Amino acid sequence: MHRLLLLMLILPGIASAVEKLPYSVLDSLGEIELRQYPAHNLVVTQVKGGFNAAGSEGFRRLVTYIFGSNAGDRKIAMTAPIMQSSVAADQYQLSLFMPSQIALGELPDPADSRVKIVRAPASTMAVLAYKGGWAEKKYLKNERALLSALRRTPALKIVGDPIWARYNSPIVPGFLRSNEVLIPVSRIKD
Repeated sequence: MHRLLLLMLILPGIASAVEKLPYSVLDSLGEIELRQYPAHNLVVTQVKGGFNAAGSEGFRRLVTYIFGSNAGDRKIAMTAPIMQSSVAADQYQLSLFMPSQIALGELPDPADSRVKIVRAPASTMAVLAYKGGWAEKKYLKNERALLSALRRTPALKIVGDPIWARYNSPIVPGFLRSNEVLIPVSRIKD
């Protein structure tokens, strides 16, 4: 029991040491933040399967890449969040942003042909943060809440598909995990 308490006290400190995708808050609409993300580098993979199975498989591929399964066997620091979005029925794209100090041309080629390196453009996102486990039902509840709020906000137009962002390691207990739903938006000019 004492070990569990010690682990719970240590984990938040470990999680905060991981570089997170930077952003600036443009506005707040209740629980929703409107954020501006700069252009950034991603390592991505697409996986067929159900929500949870695809998330696990995609996570493994991306982590294998940063742990050295790449040209030169180079290890790359872990970052957060792991992002997941639907691209077709039972097909998901998982992505992980690369540390900001590594330029696009300096990233080693993946050993796995299913893993790609891409440059994501700057974007504006509506974001709803929530705590808890990684159940698909919990994610979908928060996705619906964000979509509903955006549909009631005439100054914003949805311009892309929802993205699920997970910030914690799988060893973090579910009730302590930080998650977000992100939806690309643009401001409608008056």
